[in-house]
Amino acid sequence: MSIAKNKYEMKKITLKTNHRFKDNKFLFDLDSNIRKNAKNIYKPEIKKNLIVDICQAKNQEEEAYFILNTISKLIEIDNNSRIAILIMARSKNINKILEIFKKESLSYFYALYSDEDEDYKSFHKNALDTFISTIDNQDNVINESVSREFLRKLPSQKNSETYSSLLILLETFIKVIFTEYKFLEMSEKINLIMGTLENNALKQYLGYVKENLVVTTIHGAKGLEWDYVILPDLEQYSFPNWPSLCEICDFKSNCIINWQVIEANTEFENKFYDALNLFYVACTRAKKNVFFSYSKKRINYRGENSNCNMNCFLNLEGFSLKVSKGPGLL
Repeated sequence: MSIAKNKYEMKKITLKTNHRFKDNKFLFDLDSNIRKNAKNIYKPEIKKNLIVDICQAKNQEEEAYFILNTISKLIEIDNNSRIAILIMARSKNINKILEIFKKESLSYFYALYSDEDEDYKSFHKNALDTFISTIDNQDNVINESVSREFLRKLPSQKNSETYSSLLILLETFIKVIFTEYKFLEMSEKINLIMGTLENNALKQYLGYVKENLVVTTIHGAKGLEWDYVILPDLEQYSFPNWPSLCEICDFKSNCIINWQVIEANTEFENKFYDALNLFYVACTRAKKNVFFSYSKKRINYRGENSNCNMNCFLNLEGFSLKVSKGPGLL
């Protein structure tokens, strides 16, 4: 922003009012305090510390049950609650959470694929080829009947969690075309479908999935919102993970960064800002509340339980933690 302002003699206009969270003090202050840390990590201008509840679990299985109980309570309070579990990347730790969900018959929509996953890209390509051949045989006409024919031509492949999920997402997207976007001309509908498939962009329609619970990555959640967001695995080596920050960190003993000994513009500072930006995106996907949890023992890459600390983001200026060890995050 600063480079663009100087190079092109542009004027920076700053929005002064956060209308999105004006009626939700907790999310408003959470948004504000993260932003202030990002603006000046060495001396953030924090006016008031935010009390943040976080569940501390003994291990990953206990954390999974904390999350399971919280989701059950949220759905019990409001059966229409839309909930997202957001993670940085797929790991053995989230696998344990999903294992417990399946064991306890908790239904969820699986969306743990990235733009670079071969299965994700190949699904879009196959769907695009099938769509083009379908409308070619229908004189480039698209309607609900043609759409059903298009979807019938795609194999089910129920043994693939990614494929089955993307097929549901595609069906959801097609339904949106004929409900939310029914005002579009036929050519515009065709262009929208082709453009979405060409750009591997089905994830943009996760917000329309009917399932109460969606499990996805933070990257996949950009631009989307849910009533409640749960951020699990907020421990070192998980979020942020080893490649993104922990590998080059000198503060692994307690995950409390001493910014007084870090020179400005270092590789560490740049990587920290990138990871903090992801944390900010994750927190601000919630409309009503966001819940945090971590395990004192995480599952490492060898499948072993290893000791770890809570991540550095919740040790930033402006956060006062209230640690809970109860049956759920609520």
